[in-house]
Amino acid sequence: MKKAEAKKKLAEADRIAIDVENNIDGYLLCFAVATDEEAWFFSGDDIDVLEGLEDKKFIGHNIQHDRRVIKDNGGIVIDNVDDTMILSQMVYNGFGYKHNLAEVANRELGVFIDKTQRESFKHRTKRIFSKEDELYTLGDIEYLFKLRDVLFDKIVEADMEEAYRLEMAVLPAIGDIVPPWIDVEGWKKLVKTWKVDSLKLKEQLVQELLALKAPLNVQYDMFGPPTLFKKGVEFNFDSPAQIKWLFSVFNVVIPEDKYGDATIRQDILSKYNTENPSVLSKFINIYVEYKKKQKLITSFGDNMLNSDRLPSRYGQCFTDTARLNSKDFNLQNIPSRSEEGKQIRKCFISPPGYVFITCDMAGAELRIGAALSKDPLLIASFTEGIDVHSELATASYRIISGDPTAVIYKDGGKLEEFRDLHKQVNFGLMYGASARRISEVLSIPESMAKDCLRAISLRIPVLSSWLREQVETNEAQGFIVGNGITRRRRYKATATEACNFPVQTTNADAMKLALVNIRAYIHQHALDAFIVNTVHDEVCVVMNESQVEAHPTFVKDIMANSLQQFLLGIVPGSASQTIGKHWKK
Repeated sequence: MKKAEAKKKLAEADRIAIDVENNIDGYLLCFAVATDEEAWFFSGDDIDVLEGLEDKKFIGHNIQHDRRVIKDNGGIVIDNVDDTMILSQMVYNGFGYKHNLAEVANRELGVFIDKTQRESFKHRTKRIFSKEDELYTLGDIEYLFKLRDVLFDKIVEADMEEAYRLEMAVLPAIGDIVPPWIDVEGWKKLVKTWKVDSLKLKEQLVQELLALKAPLNVQYDMFGPPTLFKKGVEFNFDSPAQIKWLFSVFNVVIPEDKYGDATIRQDILSKYNTENPSVLSKFINIYVEYKKKQKLITSFGDNMLNSDRLPSRYGQCFTDTARLNSKDFNLQNIPSRSEEGKQIRKCFISPPGYVFITCDMAGAELRIGAALSKDPLLIASFTEGIDVHSELATASYRIISGDPTAVIYKDGGKLEEFRDLHKQVNFGLMYGASARRISEVLSIPESMAKDCLRAISLRIPVLSSWLREQVETNEAQGFIVGNGITRRRRYKATATEACNFPVQTTNADAMKLALVNIRAYIHQHALDAFIVNTVHDEVCVVMNESQVEAHPTFVKDIMANSLQQFLLGIVPGSASQTIGKHWKK
């Protein structure tokens, strides 16, 4: 009787609040649903009460989680959603607040929600409940309607309705990303190679310290390399404290990061070693390579491969720029430019009978920078074919070389290598890159980097002026707005973040729109295709090879058109695509 009555009233309601409780394996234990007038508690056995309600508006806190559990346990898909967690993240972007339900309810409504009962659900396997379980589950949805309305009013006040509409449209698309298929044997061989390389580099580190007569005890092994000891304990090359001790022993100054703190971070150490040769120079070069291998082993070791699929959990609004982030497994940690990164990507494959489509928005950051700033050189690079990378690299190279007539071309032999390196500077300009950053990228003194920055600014004066305006606007009003379409806000931004935010968040908006439209196209055309991955400007789709001929460029077209929506007609959107058997950059 309760179930039938609830289903009737839910069917008549304009909106439904929902909260699920599951164990750590995703097994649905129980759930609560409510209309504006009444609430019900159900066992997971009664999940069918939601059947036929798929088109209703569902409100939840972190509703992506609720949606996934309902879909996995009952086969019911809810796409029309409101999420009070995402509302809170958007309203208070940059404040550093927590956005769990208890914190949000306390902040917005002044109420206290006790979450301690939640722990009791984690390891349950049976759907047997106490009165405390029921009250706890119902308590989680008691304030969802009020929270949604209070927070949405703040979204309206900030003129961010379009941004929120986009977030709710992309939520199901993110939730439907399927774990990519993995070449397990290929991955294991790759890790084995890294481990062998790491051991060889460690042996070289030992030999170099022996040659330097470091104050360490040595134990020789007739069947293997010698081992170093410090006060009876094996010397640990993975210990920052012990590496810093070596620096002190040989009177070598430890470099500092931008905050003035001593660091042996590999990127800083490598540049410092180039500019400040010392008795430890050879050791440092080997150490940097050793740490690179160790990071690969730690981040991508074969211990994470429990099957031929590699799931990742995507965070939708956890970054200040609204870019997606991923964890468990973090796909964004995969190096994008290195040979190791290419080898890892080859292990992401399509299953038999399918192809792997890799597509990225071509030059998205520079295109967005051109559209937002309206800088003539940036615009011309996309409308007239002017090579902006060569233009800006030339400005820097003339300072560095002292040759005021030097010109760098795309096909310019050795100087083309400088052009490729300088691309990092060019992209950094979109984010207010400092002279310090330029000095790190180009391995030049900071004083020279300042001259390079001035020379570059003369080539792109409108962009430079626009970046200053972002900083001034942020300081004046306390927040920065991303673009004129979604109008996302970022509060409490530093000067660099104020420059960074408009381009980054516009790029995020374009990528989210692309995910929405790719999913819609797949459904509309009943394609045997799945989004399996998205990182930065890339989307990866696995598709039945029999359907490629009829839909060869749908991902590419959607990606380009989605970017175009945010370029204001000033420059064209573009995307590049490869179709093969594995993930390609």
